Amino acid sequence: MSNDRSFKGAVAAFLLGVLVGLPWLFSYSYSLGYDLTLWVYNGWYIKETLLNGVIPNWSNLSASGQPFFKMSGLADGVLVAIFMEIFGVFEGIQVFMCALYVLAAVGFYKMFFFLKPCRISALTASGAYILSWFITFTANFQAYISNFFIYALLPFFVLCTLRLVKKFDINVFLISAVILALSILSNLQVAIKMALIALLSIG
Repeated sequence: MSNDRSFKGAVAAFLLGVLVGLPWLFSYSYSLGYDLTLWVYNGWYIKETLLNGVIPNWSNLSASGQPFFKMSGLADGVLVAIFMEIFGVFEGIQVFMCALYVLAAVGFYKMFFFLKPCRISALTASGAYILSWFITFTANFQAYISNFFIYALLPFFVLCTLRLVKKFDINVFLISAVILALSILSNLQVAIKMALIALLSIG
């Protein structure tokens, strides 16, 4: 019965994430940030090179000796590149940002439901998370896409940590390791914060 409630709630959280991220499917939400030239470039460059079978120009003539504008933002850069390849350059960014809202909403719902198996409470907490100020500020391109990517993964990482404390499971451990690795490749400073939040959650 609990699993059934959890699944129905996850579907509701999915729809909630789509609803909150819906503005991105019609227009960009940013105005003040420099994300487009600093971080989205990685996604565009990966799309134009690696996804098309072209080896990036890794030389001292390109971006301080490496082909990317900045070495951080690579994990989310690869995902953005895939979305760009499927939907188009700018449309891919829009769909990607909406997808991050969905990921964050479902992840926070599942994390909260694990702590307190109440669908309404978990949905309320999920909505509060994706509508929170720091998520809105980050997603508004005034910070970085990579930060929002990590915030979307954060609930899943905390959930894995809580499950590992309760009972060690190699599959959950590997999932948490992959999430941590993706976060480090996106933004090391925010990844450290994510790990600290997970540690505090078990305190």
